[in-house]
Amino acid sequence: MGSSGINAEYMGSSGINAEYMGSSGINAEYMGDMWSLGCMFAGMIFQKEPLFRGKDNNDQLVKIAQVLGTDGLMAYLRKYDIKLNPVFDGLLGRYGRKPWRKFVNSENRRYVSDDALDFVDKLLRYDHQERLTPREAMTHPYIAKAPSREDLVAQAEATKAKSG
Repeated sequence: MGSSGINAEYMGSSGINAEYMGSSGINAEYMGDMWSLGCMFAGMIFQKEPLFRGKDNNDQLVKIAQVLGTDGLMAYLRKYDIKLNPVFDGLLGRYGRKPWRKFVNSENRRYVSDDALDFVDKLLRYDHQERLTPREAMTHPYIAKAPSREDLVAQAEATKAKSG
């Protein structure tokens, strides 16, 4: 399955791209969606959109590595026998994994909780097999604590009745 000399390829729209290293045979249908969900969710809670702003696809992979760390990227590449294009030699550098708490500031603190950070962390993983599946995401404590549609409708009706 090893690919040699591949560039970082991306699925999705700019800024929420699923990093997909071009490895054939990996089912990326919903795992790319889960990556994109993680990018959008992180962008919302951290008030930073896009989360990984790169000038081009190569630079975007560098931005991802600056947050998720290069050790995790290299482990992912080794696991799937993926070779990065030589363009990354000297471009990628070496970065440690940045804790999600480093993105929290006075402007976004109200949107962040331990469950929210855990949700982001479980979605934004290099290895698609380590990311939450859609079913797992729906049962994650952050999502499970969200009010149901019925609760929201009842709350809206109660508010309307009080004011009307």
